Amino acid sequence: MDLRLRMAASEMEPIGSPDRFEPMALADDIRMAERHVLQAERHIKCQRARIAALKRRRLPRGKATTFLQLLEDAQSMHLQHLSRLLEQASRERTEAGLAAAVALAAL
Repeated sequence: MDLRLRMAASEMEPIGSPDRFEPMALADDIRMAERHVLQAERHIKCQRARIAALKRRRLPRGKATTFLQLLEDAQSMHLQHLSRLLEQASRERTEAGLAAAVALAAL
């Protein structure tokens, strides 16, 4: 590695250092959680199809079924996370509406 590159790399802050961390906006978190829910739905559908194909061929399905259960458990967590984010967004909208109403009443 070139000396200049090593020096530049050593002077850089590590990725994810606390000084450079910026939390995602709630709307971004919600969109990401929605993507995860949709992706998990697709994975579950494909895994069920694989299990059905194994069954048709009279092949063992134990590990495939265990993996399906893991996917379904993960989906449950994705849905819970999305639900919490949507509740938070609803609370924030309510609080913002109340603050606006109080500000208008003060005029």
